[in-house]
Formats: sequence, structure tokens, C-alpha cells
Amino acid sequence: MHTKGRVSATLIAGALVLGGAYVGADGADVVPGFLTFKAPLPRVAPFPDSPVLSPEPAEIPLFAKSTNFDANTYKALVREFATDYRLANAKLSFWVGDRDGVELASHEPQSALTAASTTKLLTAVAALHEFGPDARARTVVAWDNDKRKLFLIGGGDMLLGAGADTPRSVKGYAGLDTLAADTIVALSAQTPGNTKPAAGGPPPSSAKKSKSATPNSPASRDKSPAGSLLNGKPYTLVLDTSWFGSQTASPSWRDGDDRWVGPIQGMAINTGLVDPNAYRGYQSDPAGVAGQAFAQALSRLGGDGPAKVEVGQSGLASKELLDPLSPLPKVSTEVSASHGPVPIAYAQGAPLAQVERQMLKISDNTLAESLGRLVALHRNAKPTFADSGAAVMDSLRELGVDLGKTELKGCSGLAYETRIPARVLADVVRLATSRDHPELHSVTANVPVAGADGTLEHTYQGTLAAGVVRGKTGTLAITNSLAGTFVRDNQEFIYALVISGYPESQGGPSIEAKQIFINGLLGAKTSFSKVDPKSQPPDSPPDAPAPSSPDASAE
Repeated sequence: MHTKGRVSATLIAGALVLGGAYVGADGADVVPGFLTFKAPLPRVAPFPDSPVLSPEPAEIPLFAKSTNFDANTYKALVREFATDYRLANAKLSFWVGDRDGVELASHEPQSALTAASTTKLLTAVAALHEFGPDARARTVVAWDNDKRKLFLIGGGDMLLGAGADTPRSVKGYAGLDTLAADTIVALSAQTPGNTKPAAGGPPPSSAKKSKSATPNSPASRDKSPAGSLLNGKPYTLVLDTSWFGSQTASPSWRDGDDRWVGPIQGMAINTGLVDPNAYRGYQSDPAGVAGQAFAQALSRLGGDGPAKVEVGQSGLASKELLDPLSPLPKVSTEVSASHGPVPIAYAQGAPLAQVERQMLKISDNTLAESLGRLVALHRNAKPTFADSGAAVMDSLRELGVDLGKTELKGCSGLAYETRIPARVLADVVRLATSRDHPELHSVTANVPVAGADGTLEHTYQGTLAAGVVRGKTGTLAITNSLAGTFVRDNQEFIYALVISGYPESQGGPSIEAKQIFINGLLGAKTSFSKVDPKSQPPDSPPDAPAPSSPDASAE
């Protein structure tokens, strides 16, 4: 205690000394303060105003017109590419031009070939045209008090999360934990004797704070609203995916294609992937998995879990309730007095532009088919793969696209019978860059960038194409394609290329030739040959040996 007193006294004395020093320094104008002895400095004259510049700055376009480019350069390159030995058994459709649609070079641009995943460009443009970039798919919960049935109704959100909402991520933007908490709040407000309105219950987050509480434990109950229509008598959770129809797999897909696409049911956690960190391998019933996760969340967050989970229809699944552009559901505040199912809660997924980005970057077939089905349902077409493809085409025709001999057997490009001419692909890309359609601009912004991300991340690195070529890729056993934009000499170009019909063993060489050609469009030196140099005798020099390509790996 004595030591503490000595320390305190020392500190006080030091403070007085320092205080005196500060007073002196302040008076000498060494430090700022209220005791400065010197006279104040004279007032500084205001800085003179600059004269206003009268001439308006000239408008400088972002890119020069590509028609300034010598088209003969590309025409010669295309001729050499089309006759290269690596394309000997393949068909080629190609077009390159400017944003105004002026052609610089082409090869069979109207020939409709199996286009693979470049089909997703058509799907993305159609979906954005129908809904706009901010539209969001819905998942709705309804309650039937008479039958004690809780309905989980799918409206096309294939990126649901198993936990709480994560609005900074396209995956799990809408979380089933949050939806379950909202459901408990809504039904707690309807419990007989509870006079709180539905909107007056505790926020959903209050039902989620106890992560350590076991299902139906006192700790869990203490975190949830008091009383609920879910508690006491048993009830059934019904999964309603009827709006998306019963055709969950395409008849045009080949055996084994289910590795690359999940069932199209209108409701899934992370598109139904078995491994959330992979991009292939899907659950056989992703809607059922989502339903089980929702049931577990209800139990974990304070409600009684359902006695059983089954598939059925609510009678509510319709365009009026689920279409992204329809008014949001009116949540009932008198559930206990109603007859038949009534909406009590809903969730909205990520904005369409973000979902479309995910689809284009990694070439997600499940998202593409789901977006195509939303387009079909919005246009009052049947929820099938064929009708979804037809609806996408009708939407593009409304935008003025001449589809020629295009055939869409779905919306992902996984069907081999889906055929698109290069000119149509290019016109769709050009439309997405148009000043007349700003709602479509996210398409070309969200396709992969060569050597940087998406399906082109490991391709074209260290070449002229890296960073300046944007393109949607497409790959099947007999097809590889690419369509998008590139910049050369401050000029933006639109291009589309489809190589198809070759034997499966020729896939690698055709991709190699394509990658050399794309770099050639940017001015790289290329050497195409009509004859495979390896097939010529050693003493006979090859016609034009192709150099080893630094980016010849398959996309």
C-alpha cells in the first residue's frame, strides 16, 4: 500500500512538471494552445477562383470501330485454320466481326452444329430479358392448420444453403435455417392465447443463437418463441416441387451425363452436389435432401420436428406465387383460423445476375436448365426440357435475333441434338454488349476470362489471349466451342467458333488448333498445316509444321 502511494505521488508531481512545461511551450507558440503569447498571424487572402472552361470535352469512345481493321488479315488466317490437319474430320462454323455486326471473316457461319455449353449464352440472355438482373427465385412455406401439414414449395432456387442466410455469397444466399426460424416465428404468433402479431415476434436470428443446444432441449426452447403450432400434435412436412414439373432429367442426355447435371426439381442445396467443393456428382433427390435439412432446422431451432416428410402438392404452386416477377406472397396472420394451406414465410435467393455469373463461369448445367425452366414457366410454357429450349428461342426472337437453323433440346448444351450456328452465337454476344440493352451487359462481363478465371483459368496463360479474351466455353466428346469478345489494337471484336463432328479421339488436337487460332486472332504467329508433320518422311520437310502451343491443354 505504501509503494502504491509513492507511485501516485510521483505521477502527480510529474504531471505538474509536464503541465508547466506545456504552458511554457504553449505560450512560446511551440505547441498549439490557448496561451500563445505571439500576435495572431494575418488573415490569408482567399485563393482566387479559376475561370470556368467553356468548351465541352470531346466524347472519346471506349473502343475504336473494328471496321478500321484490315479484314484480309483474318480471312487468310481462317482459311489456314479451316484446312488444318487437326480439323480434317471435323466441321467448322466461325464468325468474327465488330459490335455493329459488320463481318470481318467467317467460315460456314450459318451451319448449325452441336454447340455444347456455349448454349448457356442463349439461356443467360433470355433469362435476363425476361426477368432482369435483380430478380430472385423464391422458396415458400405454407401451413394447413386443418390437416396439420407444413409445405415447403420450390420456386427455382437451386443454391439454397443449409444454414443461415449468407447474402454475401451466391451459394446459400437464402438459408434453410433462416427460413425455418421465420416459420417458427410465424406459427408461434398463431398459437391460441398468443396475442402477438406475426410481425411482432422475435427476429429469426434470436432462434439461431444457441448453436450448442440439442434439438428440443431446454436451451433450444429458451431461444425460440414461446409456443408454436408445430409443438404438441404431430404434423407432416410436404415437399412441393410440382411447379417445376415431373421431367427432372432430359431424354436427350446420354448415359453417364448425370455426373454433370443434377435433377431439375426447383429446389436444392448448392445445386444438389454430393461434394460441395466439387463440380460433378449429384444427389438423386436434391429436393428431398433440402426438405430433410429444413426439418432438422425446425427441430434444432425450437419447433417440434415433423412426424414424417413426404412429397405432395399444396395447390399453391403457381406462377402467381412463385414467378420471380410476381408480387411477393402475402403472409397470413390468422393461420389458426384459416382453412387450407396459406403462405406463412418465404425466402428469396441471390439476384439473377449473380446466379447467371455462377452458371457462366463454371458452366453449371443444373443452373442453366433451371433458369431455362423459369423462362418457360414465365412464358406460360410447359416445364419440360424441350419447351424450355423453345421458350428461350422465343425470348431471343423478341430481341430480334435471327436464329436460323438453331435447335435447343434443353438450355445447358448437354444434349448433343442442341445445334447453334456460330453467327447466332455471335449475334447473341453482340446483343449483350448493346447500349440498347443494359440489362444484358452482365453476360459478357461474367463469361470466363482467358488465363484468369472460370473454365478458362488454366488456359491461354502466358499468351496474347490472356486477360483480353472473354469467352463461354463448350466441350463434349465430339465438340468444342468458344464465343465471346476480345480486344486488339483498341478495337473490340465479337467472335464465335464451333468445331464439331470429329471422332472422340480427335478432341485434344482440335482444341489445340482452336487455341492457336484464338491467339492468331490477336496477332500471334501461327503455322497451320494441311498435313500432319509426324506423318511425313524425315527427308521430306513438312508443309507447315505447327509449333508447340504453350496452352495446348484441354479446356
